[in-house]
Amino acid sequence: MDIGGSSDQVYSDKSSRRTWSKFEEDALLNILEDVLVKGGNRCDNGTVRPGTWKEIEKALNVLIPSSGIRASPHIENKYRMLKKQYSIVFDMLNTSGFSWNDVKKCVQVDSDEAWLTYTQNIKDAKGWRNKPFPMYERLANIFGKDRATRKGAEAPANMVENMNIEAEEETDDSRSVNQNLSSPRGRRKRSRSDDDGMKEIASTFKTMFEHSIEQMRLMVQGTTNDKELAKELKSMGLSVDDQLDALTYMLKKPEYVATFKSIDGEIREAFVTRVLREVRSSR
Repeated sequence: MDIGGSSDQVYSDKSSRRTWSKFEEDALLNILEDVLVKGGNRCDNGTVRPGTWKEIEKALNVLIPSSGIRASPHIENKYRMLKKQYSIVFDMLNTSGFSWNDVKKCVQVDSDEAWLTYTQNIKDAKGWRNKPFPMYERLANIFGKDRATRKGAEAPANMVENMNIEAEEETDDSRSVNQNLSSPRGRRKRSRSDDDGMKEIASTFKTMFEHSIEQMRLMVQGTTNDKELAKELKSMGLSVDDQLDALTYMLKKPEYVATFKSIDGEIREAFVTRVLREVRSSR
């Protein structure tokens, strides 16, 4: 299991195996943040509302049409793996002697003794000491509330069991609903309530989905613009240091990028010279 930048696991089912690129992973996290955190498409017990996975699949395929990513097994498996990894790190950070290194984005431990004692009891934690996990803070935003509501510091090994319990609870709820629908009066009341609830969920999801797509579109556009800007600066014959200085400074000021793209020739060269002068004067 890779616990650095990417977080994929090789599953026993060959059809479930998939290597996610950094861009695909970032796209998924952006959509999860919009749909689950802001959109509220998750139940109180942590389960995802029906139909949400397919909508996330649609969003990813709009952004990355040739990826072949499917709700099942790809997105659901990735979600479970991210949740498990977050849980492992969360539990470590809630243990005496463990802390988060915000610079290296990893878990650090006060002593070898504390680490040895912990990993003897929690086998899944092996390999996580000092290993970069930059997405942890984003995962905390996605899974944090769900994790915090559990009783105590749940061991990662118990997570799968609890997920099964959640599924059973959801099934029990369905049985209760079916019983309530046995009478005509109950059916009418439940139907109106369901319709209103589903309309509200659909409306919320539609808004969040559109927002997520727009954010990702801008991100893709921004990445393309960055590459074009870097290429154009390189073609001007600047030194590597000057290219980096100009690129970094201009990307912080969108209006400078717009100006750069609207001019060419000697005027563009004069503009870049002025930008580099600003860079040096600000140091």
